Amino acid sequence: MHMKKITHSLSHQLIIIISFATALGLNACTSSSQEAERSSLSEAKAENLEPTGSTGKPRVVVLTDIGGDPDDEESMVRFLLYSNEFDVEGLIATGRVIRDNRPALLPELIAERINAYGEVRDQLLHHADGYPTVPFLLDKIKTGYPVPKRNWDPKTQKTSEIPLTEKIGADKNSEGSDWIIELVDRPDPRPVWIVVWGTASDLAQALWQVKQERSAEELATFVAKLRVYAIAKQDLSNDWILENFPNLFIIQSSEGTGTFRGIYQQGDTSYYSEAWVEENVLDKHGPLGKLYTERPSAWSAPYIEGDTPSFLYLIANGLNYPEQPTWGSWGGRYQGAKPLFVDLNNDPLSDKPIGEKAQLSVARWRPAFQNDFEARMDWCVKPFEEANHNPVAAFDGDTSKDVVTLTVSPGAEISLDAEGSTDPDGDQLDFHWLVYEGVGTYTGSVNITNANTQVAIITIPQNAATGQNFHVILEVKDDGEPMLYSYRRIIIVVE
Repeated sequence: MHMKKITHSLSHQLIIIISFATALGLNACTSSSQEAERSSLSEAKAENLEPTGSTGKPRVVVLTDIGGDPDDEESMVRFLLYSNEFDVEGLIATGRVIRDNRPALLPELIAERINAYGEVRDQLLHHADGYPTVPFLLDKIKTGYPVPKRNWDPKTQKTSEIPLTEKIGADKNSEGSDWIIELVDRPDPRPVWIVVWGTASDLAQALWQVKQERSAEELATFVAKLRVYAIAKQDLSNDWILENFPNLFIIQSSEGTGTFRGIYQQGDTSYYSEAWVEENVLDKHGPLGKLYTERPSAWSAPYIEGDTPSFLYLIANGLNYPEQPTWGSWGGRYQGAKPLFVDLNNDPLSDKPIGEKAQLSVARWRPAFQNDFEARMDWCVKPFEEANHNPVAAFDGDTSKDVVTLTVSPGAEISLDAEGSTDPDGDQLDFHWLVYEGVGTYTGSVNITNANTQVAIITIPQNAATGQNFHVILEVKDDGEPMLYSYRRIIIVVE
């Protein structure tokens, strides 16, 4: 196991990097000590939890009903801009609602966006490493079972369910379902993240097939390697999966006022206005931006990108930690316990109705993730020196994106230092330390002094009980155009 120290301020410290395969909580393994350098942290202990695992980036498979409505086409544009952040292992075109004369599956819409991405890939590589090649991505396009997601009645303009017997069972396997099985069976210790933008029926078929062909123990091993983030229950397949595979790790956002709608609802919605999209995506940002498709005027909003939270959730930005949906991230915050997580109904940010509270867990980060999108669109057409790039948020000299846990005593006063934070463009940095409300087991108020400076002082409440914890987020923002953000998460555990 790789170990490293955070220097200068943490004494008697425990610094451990733990991969996603093993770090599902606050598990300490060993310790080391050194002479105290700051008396305010004389008894603190720290542990690092690595955001993407020692074996690499998150493995991601997208199930998309692309062509059913434009938001999948929009999300695919953004997904490709972030393809360097993931190991993209599958882009599966699933059954859509057919409102035109085209077939149920439209993998060519994925290919169209990949080819446009290919025209700007060289430019993107000037700004960040790891962007996959066009042939690599085209090879990941697979097709699902060729049945629509739901039936469409053009007279009533409404949809109706299609029986699962037409999607799941004997002879219902598809290229997509077979591909999911192949990926999970590979000797890679990382879990496979399935982000579901439409029907989950091809995932359901993969699970059905494995259950038919393997022992109970082998099935359990297969299910244990899966992680699912599902955008609403878009047909009957989600409930079928939940009923038949209760041990499957799944983040299930609901329809209507579900968490995912916070991508475009609540908060400052100007970031999804037609003017914003025209200026920052469509106009003079290259061929990929031109494929960011506007919704017809009959829809509720011209641009919504409802599926995007599913992969914003997986970006290693120092805030996100995918194995813990209750911790909150760009992809939202959920409630529940492993393996099932559902929409939040107790977010303390406002007294708004439950659905709006769930959406706010995404919307609160909108300036950050929309500025980030704007910057990556700029990368498509601008040289490095004319574009902006994310700052590096450091904690006490440590520039990784690891989650840090500090073990402290009630009443202690400790300093939190963003020493080592830098900006690749030489921009000025703003610092903001905040307690992530509603996250952790300590529910009282916590005082942070100098919260908008590099070094903040936090006082551990006297009434905090042994074992209770709360989360502090360091937000580092530059003054570039657009302003970009990076984060660190520090979990304070009371001993």
